[in-house]
Amino acid sequence: YNNRLSTEHVDPWQTNSGDYMVPAGDPFLVYPGLDGMPVETIRLKQFGEAMQDLRALKYCEQLCGAEAVHAVIDRCGPVRFDDYPRDEEYLLETRRQINAMISEKTER
Repeated sequence: YNNRLSTEHVDPWQTNSGDYMVPAGDPFLVYPGLDGMPVETIRLKQFGEAMQDLRALKYCEQLCGAEAVHAVIDRCGPVRFDDYPRDEEYLLETRRQINAMISEKTER
């Protein structure tokens, strides 16, 4: 593990910001374990969930069209990179609606 620009090694258990490169926890997806095996971070688990959500959104877009998917995402107003709903219920409800749309189109 290195700091920004890889000029020095850092212990990610002690310096979890990459030596103040980014907010704590952002630079690492895994930490070194005592037995040499990687220790997964919450960030890695959330990233995996995000990729599953993205796949569901893309699949729903193929089945229902981009406008229908955007309507679900933007139901609270336009979502932007710097301005978005931060509550858990928004994310869970969005995924429920996307799953329902997929099910409606794929059930036989």
